[in-house]
Amino acid sequence: MKKILAACLSLTLLTSCAHQGQDRYSYQDVGKPTQVRWGTVVSHRLVSIEGENTGVGAVAGGVGGAIGGAFLGDGAGQLAAMLVGAVVAGVAGNMAEQAVQDYGG
Repeated sequence: MKKILAACLSLTLLTSCAHQGQDRYSYQDVGKPTQVRWGTVVSHRLVSIEGENTGVGAVAGGVGGAIGGAFLGDGAGQLAAMLVGAVVAGVAGNMAEQAVQDYGG
């Protein structure tokens, strides 16, 4: 149980490492000029745009994981399987939704 909890915590920490910076912007920043200068464009670069995460993926994953965990074991083992399944599948669902929402620009 401790290994699974540690794996979930590690996965959560790793997924939060992507932050906005030089090449990554939020969907809210798209189309908003930060600085306007007149001149000639000499180069351009592709950027990653982080899409809006609604939480539907996490909820759907959590529910699916809990249902899947309900089929494992019985008694306290079943409850533990449901909780672990809900957490792991919820994190996976959140990551999947974010991956679908992200795009390049």
